[in-house]
Amino acid sequence: MYFAIPSFAGISIARYFLLPSLPNILISNFGITLTKSIFVMIVFSIIMVFSSWTMIRSGNSFAEESLKPNSISSNFLNIGFKGFTVSIITGFVGARGGFLIIPSLVILLNFPIRKAVGTSLAIIAANSLFGFAISFTSAQNESCPLLLTISVLGIAGMFLGRKLSSGMYERYLKSGFGYLVLIIASLILWDQGGRL
Repeated sequence: MYFAIPSFAGISIARYFLLPSLPNILISNFGITLTKSIFVMIVFSIIMVFSSWTMIRSGNSFAEESLKPNSISSNFLNIGFKGFTVSIITGFVGARGGFLIIPSLVILLNFPIRKAVGTSLAIIAANSLFGFAISFTSAQNESCPLLLTISVLGIAGMFLGRKLSSGMYERYLKSGFGYLVLIIASLILWDQGGRL
């Protein structure tokens, strides 16, 4: 709650002030056109590369969770500030920013990765509900079947992921998540670079 509640303010600032202040075309010189949407995706992928690197590094240098207990930060002002900061980035890049919450909880707040996954899902659900509520007037009715399909597949994926991760050490989960995020970030950079 200390992480999630300040994030509502961060999302609002990003969605109502940061994004609208950017022009639709940022750069148009030398045959390169950098639009706002491409810029947002490039920023997102660069942040993903950084967060994946920190996850991989922490996974490689991390002792087995049974040998080294985690101490979760209890400085609530610090937690709230980090939640606010991460939510500004999340609001800026859109729903894709959910990728950033797990590294934030693991690296910034020293959460065990299993607890970070569960906590991030709760935070993403709360942020998504809040973002959907403030954007509801622009929602398209024909998108509802797609949203329902994605929701059902996402829930099924959560159960499958929980089953698969139950027998894995925390350091392998951290490294695996880091490499997955790195691959996705590389693909996004490659795709967006081709659109310039």
